[in-house]
Amino acid sequence: MTGLLSPVHILIVLTVALIVLGPQELPKVARQTAKILRELRALRERLDEELHVLIDDDGPDPSARPEQPTPGSEDGDSPD
Repeated sequence: MTGLLSPVHILIVLTVALIVLGPQELPKVARQTAKILRELRALRERLDEELHVLIDDDGPDPSARPEQPTPGSEDGDSPD
């Protein structure tokens, strides 16, 4: 398996974190990281909803433009 989040890569990161932080601090850091990720996910979802509201409430369809009068049709003359 190749890729950024392969099981081997995750195991290496967890091992290094355990060595650097120690067994007492690692659970605290994991809880804090999970909390931050939940908050970021909720923020992203709220921003997505706001963006969809702005896009949906954009106003009239820009492709449905009102007809523009053609030059010469204002005075009532019709081309023969």
